[in-house]
Amino acid sequence: MKPTLKKHSWTVLKITLSVLGFWFAFSKIDFHLFRDALSNAQFSLLIVSLILYVLSQVVSSYRLQVVLDCVPHKIPFLWNLRLYFQGMAYNLFLPGGIGGDAYKTIAYAKKSNDKYKPKKYVIPLLGDRLIGLVGIVVLLTISSAFLTKISNYGFVRTLLFILTPAGLIVGYWLLKKFYKQYVTVYFLTIGLSIIIQLLQLLAVFFIAMSIGLNSVEVMPILATVFLVSTIATAIPVFLGGLGAREIVFASMFPIFGFDSEIGVLISILFSLIVVVSSVPGLGLGLVRD
Repeated sequence: MKPTLKKHSWTVLKITLSVLGFWFAFSKIDFHLFRDALSNAQFSLLIVSLILYVLSQVVSSYRLQVVLDCVPHKIPFLWNLRLYFQGMAYNLFLPGGIGGDAYKTIAYAKKSNDKYKPKKYVIPLLGDRLIGLVGIVVLLTISSAFLTKISNYGFVRTLLFILTPAGLIVGYWLLKKFYKQYVTVYFLTIGLSIIIQLLQLLAVFFIAMSIGLNSVEVMPILATVFLVSTIATAIPVFLGGLGAREIVFASMFPIFGFDSEIGVLISILFSLIVVVSSVPGLGLGLVRD
C-alpha cells in the first residue's frame, strides 16, 4: 500500500470508529432526557472546568520539559508550551497526516539545531506518555478503593493494589538499567502526572456539578469511569480519542446505577472542552519562532 493511501486509510478508519463510538453512546440514551440535562447545565461551572483542563495541559507541558531536560536540547519552556498546544491540535484535527508527536520530534530537532536526529526525541516523548499512564493507574487504584458497588470486581481491585506498586518499582529498575539519565526525574514526573489527572478529575467533577450531579458518593464512581475512559482514549484508533470516552461512560455508568444519559452528557461536555482547548493550537502553528 502506498504511503499516501495508507495515511488516508488510517484517517478514514479513525473517523469511522469515532463516529461509531458516538453512535453507540447515543443509542444507549433517551435523547429527550439528554437534551433537558444539557439545557439546564450551569455555564459558569463549565468555564471553571475549561480553566482546570487548560491548567492540566500546562502542567503536562512542564512534565515533558522535565523529561526533555534529561537530553541535550535548547528548548525554552514557553516555546515548548506553545508547541505542546500545537501538538494537541494536530492530534485532534490532523490525525491522518503529521500527528502531534511526530510534528514535535521534528520541531525539537530543528530548534536544537539537530535537524537530522529527530529520532532522539522519540524516547522522551514515549516516556512522557507512559509516565502519564502510570499517574492514571495510581489514581485508578485509589479511586477503586472507595467503590462499594463492585463486589463482583474485587479481584480486579486487589490486582490493582498489587500490580501498581510493583509496576512503580519495576519501572524504576528498568530506567536505572537502560535509561539512567531519566532516573533522577522518575518520581517527580510521576508526581506531576498525578497532579495532571487530579486537575482533570476536578474538571470532570465541575462538569458533573454543572448538570446537578453533586453527591459525594458519586465522585469515586465518576473518577473511576473517567480514568478508565482516559486509558481508552490513549488507544490510537479514534479521532483524537473522540468516541472512546463516550463508549466507556455509556457502558460503565449503568453498572453503578446511574442513567446512561448522564454519563454520555458528562463525557461529551468533557470532549467539547478538549476540542475548545485544542483549537488555539492551530493558530499558534502560524506564529513564527
